[in-house]
Amino acid sequence: MMNYKQYLRLEGYSEVSVSRFNKRIEHFVSWCKNKGLKADKDSYKDVRRRVKDYKKRRLKDSTINIELNSISRYFQYLIACEKRKDNPVKNLKIKTPSRRQL
Repeated sequence: MMNYKQYLRLEGYSEVSVSRFNKRIEHFVSWCKNKGLKADKDSYKDVRRRVKDYKKRRLKDSTINIELNSISRYFQYLIACEKRKDNPVKNLKIKTPSRRQL
């Protein structure tokens, strides 16, 4: 069975991206353990708790979306490995204010 880094490489991500995704997921898994959750069993509600935690830490919405994107990729990996049947983060995105274009 392939690990998460191998999965990302097969998906065509550069080593820098693989490293960044992996680091974000390590933080996510650690957060889950601290909350008594299992990252591979998380529900939509659990991920929303993580978003609230990000907000408490005053992260920008764009940063939260980057984190959610990483979590979503992790869930896609779990689906590919048949450890999960769904991706509760697939369509979850924080609305950010649109920028004015010149």
